[in-house]
Amino acid sequence: MALTKTQIVANHLAEKILKGQYLPGDSIAGENELATTLGVSRTSIRAAIQTLAGKGMLSTVAKMGTIVNERNRWNWLDIELLRWISEFDVDHELIPSLMEARLIFEPNIAALAALNATSRDLVALEEGYELMVKGEKTVDRDLFNEGDIKFHKALIASSNNCFLLSMGDALITALGMTFKHTLEQEVELSAPAIKMHFDLMEAVRMRDVEKARSVMRNIIMDAIGKTIGKDVTFPQFIL
Repeated sequence: MALTKTQIVANHLAEKILKGQYLPGDSIAGENELATTLGVSRTSIRAAIQTLAGKGMLSTVAKMGTIVNERNRWNWLDIELLRWISEFDVDHELIPSLMEARLIFEPNIAALAALNATSRDLVALEEGYELMVKGEKTVDRDLFNEGDIKFHKALIASSNNCFLLSMGDALITALGMTFKHTLEQEVELSAPAIKMHFDLMEAVRMRDVEKARSVMRNIIMDAIGKTIGKDVTFPQFIL
């Protein structure tokens, strides 16, 4: 699907910000300059700026124009922001933070899934698992990753918690980001990961809350070893 002019401008500005061409506190180019450079109307420029302001990336300040905000003001759960980070392949240092967030949320999501999963949820989990198996057998990394994402989407849905469901898209987008940084590119080496996902699926099926929590933690720790190495340390209270 073709991008709208507003989306083109938003992507252009986001890339410059994420790649450090605009730093926090910098004023971005003016509306007229951007309109001329990108060949769009000032209306599209304003709409794009509003889009990025809604994500916390920009602010309009009297007598200063539109400035780039400090990163602690950005909405890090915004799906489009996470997509930009992945697409522009920036901020590798975010991966440890993503893994910390996964360690905080996903083991307990798995525990809730063991309590609340319906028969339909279990079918969705199995569909994701089967795609992972097929991807490994056919040496198709993209298919394996597709199954992995489907599995984790189904796990979040299985929690049947409306607040966690609202966070789900951000967690899944973050999961997809880590695929680009995995140290294990050979899908043939993914048999242990498949076994852990099977064990998690069975723990949810058997309503084994503590096993589901433990296996999910092991899955994440395995992913940490494949993305940022086994020597990384995290606060003890989230382990």
